[in-house]
Amino acid sequence: MIVALTARPRVTGGPSLRTAAVCACLSLVLLACGAAPTGPAADTAPLSFVLHEQRFESRGCARSGQPCAQVLLRWPEFSDLRQADAIEPMQAWILDHLGRHSETGEATESPEAAARAFIASFERQLDDTPALSQDWFEHRRVQVIHQDAQVISLALDISSYTGGAHPMSARRLASFDRDSGELLTLDAVVRPAARGLFTDLVTRSVRSELGIAPELNLADAGFLVEDNRITPTDNFVVTARGWLMHYDPYEIAPYAMGPIEIELSFSELENIAAPGTPAAPRTPPLIADPP
Repeated sequence: MIVALTARPRVTGGPSLRTAAVCACLSLVLLACGAAPTGPAADTAPLSFVLHEQRFESRGCARSGQPCAQVLLRWPEFSDLRQADAIEPMQAWILDHLGRHSETGEATESPEAAARAFIASFERQLDDTPALSQDWFEHRRVQVIHQDAQVISLALDISSYTGGAHPMSARRLASFDRDSGELLTLDAVVRPAARGLFTDLVTRSVRSELGIAPELNLADAGFLVEDNRITPTDNFVVTARGWLMHYDPYEIAPYAMGPIEIELSFSELENIAAPGTPAAPRTPPLIADPP
């Protein structure tokens, strides 16, 4: 059985989800209801969006005590038609990442198709192993984590469990040029001559975040890296303070260390970030109050 709980443009769910949607549409400044920007007013209004949610369930979920598989999808849909060209790449990124096959990571025809594939995989295993007692789940949530006059930043958080020792988690980050919709990459926002400095900065920041002494080799500390350096990742976003970079478990370190995130301040990036891009240091990143 598949249950879809979303009817556009309504947002289904409890009061907290409805409140989140109202905040998203009416107070979209740094994603905090009632939050106000610092500094003088800017000319650019925030892009509004509506939150959507869909749930899918296996056939056993309606029966008490039966193994169950559930999929939750939650994502924003931008609605400002004046910036349709910029919105389209962001919406495409959202749908693409929501629609990735949970096992292979390959694109499917839609988020609904990916959810149904997850449910079907569970039901096949249940048919093959009637004694199966573990529930499965997969949650994929996209949120706007920052918005200013130059850039919009998104985060997709994935958590899933299909049996085994522990659930798995992943995070995908992306920032887009607010005017063009172009996805920002490190190749575009880091000065070519500063790539070595950038790697050094990332390595120092990870060491500082985890309390690893400068003299301790990273491999001896359990890291899965070579040359005692941590390569910068394109899995990053621009925030109000700088750049947030994310490494999933097993990417640079074992699962026991968990996900690793560092935030590099604009002051640290002053000689590294390419000037003239939406990711370049700015003080402060301004956006106008919503109407």
